Amino acid sequence: MREFQQIFEEKNLSQLFISLDTIIQEAQDRKQRYTQKFQATQNPKIDSMDVDDGAEIENSIDVLDKPLMVAELTPDKIMASHLRAIQEREVIMLESALDNATNAYRDTLSRLNDSQIKIGLHAANLTKAFTALDELVHHSQTMLTRAEVNERIDQINFY
Repeated sequence: MREFQQIFEEKNLSQLFISLDTIIQEAQDRKQRYTQKFQATQNPKIDSMDVDDGAEIENSIDVLDKPLMVAELTPDKIMASHLRAIQEREVIMLESALDNATNAYRDTLSRLNDSQIKIGLHAANLTKAFTALDELVHHSQTMLTRAEVNERIDQINFY
């Protein structure tokens, strides 16, 4: 008995037992809260109109309030729980990349629209220039040659 007492004191088991009692009490409290919330969702009086309310109550149950069924934990579930943080970081990075790509797309679209407007103005200016050039070509074709001009000058009597 004395050896047991000595080991008990060396390992500070009394403090560990108090800590264990606290953990057990917290687990029982969580189980009780979960049971109460779960029973609220299992109300037989809920009709089709109140289904959303039941789902709302079920969704309000805190993950920590749900009992942990250790026997149901598979390696896949354990890995999935560890991968969740990685997946959340990946989602944040992907959302950031999407935002960056969206902003780049908007900038590019804005520049394309500006370029389209400028191209339209340049096309209108070119159309005006070609119209003026056509008129000049037409007038140059209807002009008299130098020989015809000299002949007409000779026909005019200045005296």
